[in-house]
Amino acid sequence: MRFIATICFLTAALCASCAAQPETVRSFPAVRVSQPPVIDGALDDACWAQVPYQEGFTDEQTGQPMADDTRVWICYDSENIY
Repeated sequence: MRFIATICFLTAALCASCAAQPETVRSFPAVRVSQPPVIDGALDDACWAQVPYQEGFTDEQTGQPMADDTRVWICYDSENIY
């Protein structure tokens, strides 16, 4: 019984600390493309020129910009999301 009480207490404490963290919510549209990209690590496919990217992500724990920023593109066709 003590074990269950300890688990419940730790879970409640963890949830409380998570709730206190600010959360960044982002949304950006996925763009439908007629010609899918070739998954080869290169971003020179024509579809990527049509798709806006997002960058400027922050560390959720510190609120500071990430040291190694990332760019994210999202597109889709009739079969896949890229």
